[in-house]
Amino acid sequence: AGQGDVRMEGHEDGIKCLTEWGDHVCSGSWDGKVRLWNKRTLQCDRTIDVGVAVLSMCVFGDKLVVGDDMGCLSVWGAGEEKERKVMAHALCVVALAASGGRLFSGSWDKTVKCWFVTPEGEWRCERTLRGHTGFVSCLMEWRGKLLSGSSDGSVIAWDVGTGALEAKMKEGKDAEGQVGGLAATGGMIYSLSTDGTLRE
Repeated sequence: AGQGDVRMEGHEDGIKCLTEWGDHVCSGSWDGKVRLWNKRTLQCDRTIDVGVAVLSMCVFGDKLVVGDDMGCLSVWGAGEEKERKVMAHALCVVALAASGGRLFSGSWDKTVKCWFVTPEGEWRCERTLRGHTGFVSCLMEWRGKLLSGSSDGSVIAWDVGTGALEAKMKEGKDAEGQVGGLAATGGMIYSLSTDGTLRE
């Protein structure tokens, strides 16, 4: 704040995702790197080499979880080495969200998977959520529910605890473009679409 228009450079390809992690803002890129930018100095304090294109990120507990274009999740902590790599999906992982002590991953394979960590530190898939006919493009936690948007133009509300599909919205003739993002304010949910619309 108060530093005006600051240009933070370092990636060698386009930036796909951003998230906050402690004292840093993390940027994930098609160049296979995650850069950790100090919120105070705006300098890059650390670079994580994922090795393949970074498509999504989420903070889960005190860890940074990265989704990549090979369908994997990689888990990073304060150390320099990745703590775990999980083969999560058949296709790339483009969305991540945390809710209710679980991590959810969304993929081009049209599924959402629910993950939990055992007391021994093992990552396990608790359930696979199916309901979209197109790839999953975005995920968001909202009031104890998980919302997923898809290229089929629909938004699904899932029960976080049971994985039950509670509602499916915006499908059929009203869905002319894919859902590219979700946001919520108060009691309203907004979706943005590739057809140029913002819907409530």
